[in-house]
Amino acid sequence: MNEKERLGFFLCECSKNISGTVDVHKIKDELRKLPDVVTAEVTNLYCSADGKAEIIESIKKNKLTKVVIGGCSVKQHEHTFMKVLEEAGLNPYFMQLVNIREHVAWVTDDKDKATAKALALLKAAYHRVQFHEAFEKKEIDANADVLVVGGGLSGCEAALNLASEERKVYLVETQPSLGGQATKYESSFPSLECCSCMILPKLQEVVENPHIELLTYSDVEEIVGFFGNFEAAINKKAKYVIPDKCIGCNECLAPCPVEVPNECDDFLGKRKAIHFQVTGATPYIPVIDKETCLRFKGEDCTKCRDACMFEAIDYDDEDEKINISVGSVVLATGFESFDPALIPNMHFSPDADVYTGLQFERLISNTGPTSGKLVKRDGTKPKSLVMIHCVGSRDKRYKNYCSNICCSVLLKMSSQILEEKMAEGIRITHLYRDMTIGSTGMENMYEKLKQEGVDFIKIANPNDVSLNSQNGQVQVRLPEKTMTADMVVLGTAMVPNKKADKLIDMMMLSKDEEGFVMPTHRKIDAVSTPIEGVFMVGSASYPKDISHSIIDGSAAAGKIASELKPGKKLEIETLVSTIDEEKCSGCKTCISICPYKAIGYESEKGISVINEILCRGCGSCVAACPSNAITARLFEDNTILAELGGLL
Repeated sequence: MNEKERLGFFLCECSKNISGTVDVHKIKDELRKLPDVVTAEVTNLYCSADGKAEIIESIKKNKLTKVVIGGCSVKQHEHTFMKVLEEAGLNPYFMQLVNIREHVAWVTDDKDKATAKALALLKAAYHRVQFHEAFEKKEIDANADVLVVGGGLSGCEAALNLASEERKVYLVETQPSLGGQATKYESSFPSLECCSCMILPKLQEVVENPHIELLTYSDVEEIVGFFGNFEAAINKKAKYVIPDKCIGCNECLAPCPVEVPNECDDFLGKRKAIHFQVTGATPYIPVIDKETCLRFKGEDCTKCRDACMFEAIDYDDEDEKINISVGSVVLATGFESFDPALIPNMHFSPDADVYTGLQFERLISNTGPTSGKLVKRDGTKPKSLVMIHCVGSRDKRYKNYCSNICCSVLLKMSSQILEEKMAEGIRITHLYRDMTIGSTGMENMYEKLKQEGVDFIKIANPNDVSLNSQNGQVQVRLPEKTMTADMVVLGTAMVPNKKADKLIDMMMLSKDEEGFVMPTHRKIDAVSTPIEGVFMVGSASYPKDISHSIIDGSAAAGKIASELKPGKKLEIETLVSTIDEEKCSGCKTCISICPYKAIGYESEKGISVINEILCRGCGSCVAACPSNAITARLFEDNTILAELGGLL
């Protein structure tokens, strides 16, 4: 033990969160008996301005060399007290914060046992802190530019909030146009407001913003790096239409001889090989589908090029590989709909008058395959319509969660049918488990539909409903009765976008049991991820409506703008892992297990090497190394053994 050490203890009562269970004054008296302890003090809240000032004054007055603080969690206040030590002129790593709130007071009812446990942990910290070394904080230059992956509403909102003269935003969208799933809906709940009128101005803002580089019809193939310095590889797919020459006149579409099912209409309608992704696509430039175009199948078809007066068609266009550098990444990868064909008793097929919610939305939309006419597959008008809620939702056999907005969407469709008088005298029936309609105004819509004669039948589990199509009608079998309908609409669950799996795995992000990306904390930090500098917005983490997706985009942009400022350096992790070259056997175990890709291999020496800029000091490699060659700073053997010894 170093005789020159002068140690100080600071015990926080935490407004009785701690002192209500732990006798901090008794502990204070015991700690003062330890060798080299100059002072042991108690106050109500050390994280307050007054509390921090007390610590600074005591460090200076008592000329302390090491400090132990008994308080709350390291995650919440370690950096708070490290700054306090710096202000007092002491190296911030000469401190050990002991969590006697969550680890003791909140989990131990017996006051005597809680006090004894807290005292043991503080004594362990006393022995440990004497081995702490001084480290200097390191800073690196940071790139303030941002990559947003996904051009839906949440991604566009994040991009618009971040783009400025000092910050460039790269917005990558896998589809040819912006807006995501929202562009497929004609109206929104609860007011039946025109979706296009609402979202197109925002999408156009993105297109016209000089500080946003828009990369539509593009895929992110690789992202490596760390907060402040990410490198991304993007494949910009050939559109075979020159954006600078095309004016969106549509003259190229009509001559195209190819017609294939339209993805935008969930395959109910048809589109040409050269097409716009959606009506009113933003940007308003068509794209040629290479998979269906006759020219790319060996035929000598040039009809679209011949019809173009502006020479905007280029069959020799090629994919372009783009490499960019950014400081932060926003994932706005969206959602897709649950496939009802996975439920055997639904007998879902493209020939029956059974539709998913998205298909039905396109059917009653003016821009849809029937120009807004509510008709069956045979062209006749329906007289009865059954809407089934929670298809694929709230059922352990399929998806065990509520998708939040399905009920509201089905109610919105019912209101749209009645308000626009799409089918005179139509009988609409909803089969539901619970009506989840939390949005403002939806309760009024629900009550109005009941007054207008819409039936609502509560059933145990919509996923147990059996459907059978015969003689132009659909039999709907419930446990207690059977009804018939001309058309059936399935309110399917919103599920994670499978196309995003590769990107999520690449970023080493965790997913919950349903496949949604796990945030840092669903309640208090819902747009951050455990990977610093990587954020997620919209339905990437859980099903959300338009308003909550927009809020997510703004929230992520705010976090990035406050942490990643143009011209400002970023502090990097100091307590990183180190490798003893003499002990390293070159087995590469640590390389495969590192979640931050911070470890490489030096072939000449046959050893692993840690990049201290990438390392976050998580310790995974320390635990995995079979040669005991890796050590984490401040977690060396002597430090840990001293701490364990202090518990005895």
